[in-house]
Amino acid sequence: MTHLEQMNQRMHILISTQKNSAVRSLDDNLAAVLQDGLIEMDGSILLARFKNSAKQITIANCHDETGYECVLNHLHVGDYIRASIAEELGQGMLFMAQLAHPLEEKYPEATFQLILTCSDSECTVRFHKVRPNQNWIADLEGYKDEAIFLLKISGADGPAEKAVS
Repeated sequence: MTHLEQMNQRMHILISTQKNSAVRSLDDNLAAVLQDGLIEMDGSILLARFKNSAKQITIANCHDETGYECVLNHLHVGDYIRASIAEELGQGMLFMAQLAHPLEEKYPEATFQLILTCSDSECTVRFHKVRPNQNWIADLEGYKDEAIFLLKISGADGPAEKAVS
């Protein structure tokens, strides 16, 4: 698997100002979400923790499969920990890194986009499988009020590259 990282300027600044507040381990509440595992429903990959929400939301309600996955795989870090934005950022980064492992193991031929967004008040993590002609985030710099970090994990034959925007 290969990893491609991208971020907007706002995230670059946020990360550079938080270097001294490194988070060393994932909070137990967030780790429990990962321990619940992943499931596949209607061709979409979901965090098992949110499978009950999938009963009320349809792909048609979300425009496409990518939207469906992003709506359901939407985790507000602050709902699981009581912390500063700096700590939420660190926990969000760790959550994404640890989520990448089961995605790579369970779906080695797929490519996934993991997304961390931070506003002034919260950080959110979501992910989706990359599909042709479907996109959740287009122009990173178009998001003026949010810091955005993207982690794309590609299947075994994906290109080995790392880019920071």
